[in-house]
Formats: sequence, C-alpha cells, structure tokens
Amino acid sequence: FLSSTNLTSLANLATVGTIGTGVWNGTKITDIYTNTSGKRYGNTIKILPSDFMINEDAASPLSFKDGSNSGVQVNDADNEAIAFIPIPEGMKATLVDVYATHNKTLKVWEVDVNSSFDFTGSTIGTGSCNTQLNITDTNATATNYLAIQVTLTATSNRIWGGIVTIAAQ
Repeated sequence: FLSSTNLTSLANLATVGTIGTGVWNGTKITDIYTNTSGKRYGNTIKILPSDFMINEDAASPLSFKDGSNSGVQVNDADNEAIAFIPIPEGMKATLVDVYATHNKTLKVWEVDVNSSFDFTGSTIGTGSCNTQLNITDTNATATNYLAIQVTLTATSNRIWGGIVTIAAQ
C-alpha cells in the first residue's frame, strides 16, 4: 500500500541517490575479470599456461612439461602457441608480457568474435618474450579480444605464462 508518506520517502530516495542508513544486500557479481577472480590482479590480467592453444601447422598438441624445465611446450617445432585474452569492459590493453625460456617472437593482434581473422595481417605489436611489449592501446568492445602468438622453434622452448596490462579507457 502506497501512502503519501511512503511516496514522499520513495521520492526522496530517488532524488538523493544514496542510501545513508541500513545494510545494502546484494548478490556479488563474479566473472573471470573481477579483482577477486584470480585472473585479474589490479591493472593486469594473468595469462596462464592453460590459456595457450596450438595452431594447425602440425598435428601434435601443446603439453605442459612438468619436469625441471617446466612450462608449456610444443611437441613439433613447426607450431606456434596462441592465447586469446578478452579485455574487460571499460578498460584498454596497453602492454603484453610473455615469460618463457627463450626470447622467441611475440605478436599481438586485435581480433573480433564476429569475423574471420588472418594472422598474416597487421599486428598491434611485435616483439620478443621476456621483454615488455608496448602494444597499440586497444579499448574493449562488445566483440574484441587479443590474440597473442608465440613462435616456438624447438620442443625445448617453454612458455610459463604472462600478463596483459590494462588501464581505464
């Protein structure tokens, strides 16, 4: 039942815009890019070994070597490892770091979920593993993400992971 007192209280809440007393109860929003998710840490997104997949150049898959020389490895020297990393809403990607046993070629592209992509096209950054790569600042959209490619040339090459540095748009 809405009385004139209740309507006045409701109108005051709408105009003030802030709840000054009481306890705000709501459902926590979780996704892989909230600060508490483990994937995002402040202004970085972790690239985990499991984020990489193999391209089609050879039939052998990627694997994780768990010995003294651990990390993601190719099982055929003709492969590249590729990670696909979304950019959180309201953010832009600015830097990419991939950590590995060797300073192999690192390339980054902006890709869209709604179109085909050719990895021979222009990159937003090219560099080497173990060196911070300053990419063209790339704002998040509803459809874009980063494709990060590492050219591994031997089965002894390993990728440990990496980070993408993000900032507010």
